[in-house]
Amino acid sequence: MPLKSSDSLVLYEVLRVINGIPIFFDDHYVRLVDSFRQTVVGFIPDYDNLIIRLSKCIANIRENDFNIWIEYVVNGRTIDEFLWPIAGNYPSIETYKSGVKVGVLAAERQNPNAKVLNASLKSEALSLMKENDWFEVALLNHANEVTEGHRSNLCFIDGNIIYTAPKYMVLEGITLLKTLEIAQQNGFVIARKALTLCEIEIMEEIFLTGTSPKIMPIRWFNQKKISEKFVKTHKLMQLFDSYLHYYIERETKLGKWKQ
Repeated sequence: MPLKSSDSLVLYEVLRVINGIPIFFDDHYVRLVDSFRQTVVGFIPDYDNLIIRLSKCIANIRENDFNIWIEYVVNGRTIDEFLWPIAGNYPSIETYKSGVKVGVLAAERQNPNAKVLNASLKSEALSLMKENDWFEVALLNHANEVTEGHRSNLCFIDGNIIYTAPKYMVLEGITLLKTLEIAQQNGFVIARKALTLCEIEIMEEIFLTGTSPKIMPIRWFNQKKISEKFVKTHKLMQLFDSYLHYYIERETKLGKWKQ
């Protein structure tokens, strides 16, 4: 992993690779370009070159399921591109059945819509997670609203309504966007609203979304038990996995990622 100076700007993406296919690559690329447009003038990562580099990296890994970290280090007018495989934090089947604990951290991202590495926030979040045996920490803003997880998005179910924070408040994950599309197609109403801690206590179910966990039910939130049954979340999980299977089959047939 390359060393970074303290004054570097680091933009990054994390992709999951399953059976040789980078999941939702085009969506990740669009978000990467958007991050650059918000932070760096005059540079857009080259689409075709990135595909070539990813294909070579994937070809050298003898695993069916892993993540790839893509990183751009910006120092003044110099931009260095790196990518390397990393182990994904893939939860067990039992964890998906039982749900996880999520704590709360009073913190806000300076520019939430750009995927920029925030080392201090990451360090504090990971420390709290380890200390309290939390799967994730949710970020709480100055208005006492929960916005997102430090490396995930958060969704709250009340009846057929799924609440999630508005776009301007968060880094919209690719898994979140796919999940919301699937939910709408299956009768859910999406409400883009950040909820307070009091509002969250009366939610029927809560789940998080992310590259590695996909959709994960939350049993405990801010030290309060929310639910032991995740009927609606588990249904969304099944629908998402079905779409993921279709996506992998389609991309495999297209052959874009073959050497």
